[in-house]
Amino acid sequence: MSATAGTRRGPDSTATTTVTLRNTGSGRTPALLVDAHLVNGSDRPVLPVRWSDNEVSLWPGESMTLTATYRTADLGGSARSVRISGWNTATRTVPAAAKSR
Repeated sequence: MSATAGTRRGPDSTATTTVTLRNTGSGRTPALLVDAHLVNGSDRPVLPVRWSDNEVSLWPGESMTLTATYRTADLGGSARSVRISGWNTATRTVPAAAKSR
């Protein structure tokens, strides 16, 4: 499982983080119940967050893009990252740096 993430600032002190998940496996086993969580610099969940989807399953070679919208104040001034985990995948955290417009 691989993941990339980036963030764009929105109106009214909000931000949207886009996460692209890809099952990089070469066999016939899907990545099951893959979940993404927005976390701050202390690896604590940022709440509340509105996700476009959650707990997705991906076949080998398949990818999916999820979006998360939240208030930037809820980060407490720290950097944002996305923690990815699944039923049969390793947990990993990827940075979600702000993209320039």
